[in-house]
Amino acid sequence: MYYITDAPQGTTHRSYRHQDTIGVMDEMTPSAEPETMYTSARTPTSTSGYSHDDVRSLPMPFTDRTAAATSAPRQALIDVASVTNRCVAKRSPLEEPSQDPPSENSTSTSGKELNTIEDVRAKAGLLSTWILAPEAVRDELGRSVRDSLLFQLLHHDTKVGVSWFDRDALEDEKKKVLQHPVMRVIVLLKWQAFGFRMYCEHLFMHWLLLFTMTLSLSMGLGVAPESTYHSLFIGWLTTCSVLVIAAFATRIVVWETKVPCACITIAVLGCVGGGLQYAFEPLQDQVSWLMFGRINNILVGLSALYFCTFELRELAADI
Repeated sequence: MYYITDAPQGTTHRSYRHQDTIGVMDEMTPSAEPETMYTSARTPTSTSGYSHDDVRSLPMPFTDRTAAATSAPRQALIDVASVTNRCVAKRSPLEEPSQDPPSENSTSTSGKELNTIEDVRAKAGLLSTWILAPEAVRDELGRSVRDSLLFQLLHHDTKVGVSWFDRDALEDEKKKVLQHPVMRVIVLLKWQAFGFRMYCEHLFMHWLLLFTMTLSLSMGLGVAPESTYHSLFIGWLTTCSVLVIAAFATRIVVWETKVPCACITIAVLGCVGGGLQYAFEPLQDQVSWLMFGRINNILVGLSALYFCTFELRELAADI
């Protein structure tokens, strides 16, 4: 029997503070009489050459999170290791696309959630097949929001019944699929089709809501400020007219004609601003301070209703 310390060789964690001053080794001699040999004390060291008292050699503390991750079965972790070994002798999907045209079943991206790494990697292989079949990309763009591949990558929950280690691995695989060149083309096409138009529309409506709400909070409907009413009214009339016209103009803007549409919109806004300067005097006589405040509050309500409707539509798409 050979006994040195209660900690295994190479243990470097600070919790192992006990060590023997003298190691004892008992051997059974041929005469069946025990023989005792004393050895000098030693301090367990790690592979880095530092003792367990050195802070640089301390490993990560063993927490409950680590215990849960090491004790639970991890099928996705096994998949990661096996696929990593296979990728050593295999080129990337973009460099070596499949020569077979995708079938009807292979182009379908709905009906299966991305709960494992193999499912996510299968979507990456599907994107590679679209390089040889552009009609599959058009079919993907024509799908509903919930059936699209982009929606599955961004919204499908992969946290149920998965450990933290496997969840991080799934998120990394999803990021790789989102960085795929074909997926970048799909996102760019979506931006050109409706993303740019919706961004400009929301931008103008946000400015309108911010301007009218700030004005509504700073003004009172009781007594009109005679000194600033004229400049405030003409500024409100011009700003609101420009923002409303620009927001409606985004409805007819397409990516191919965005520059001519922008030039036409600027010309129309210039004409409207010039016309308001001439119509300001009769409008000022017709619109009282009370009516001016109520019209501004109506614009605040319509702007808020616009954003509420948009958020409800997004919520309905996620349900």
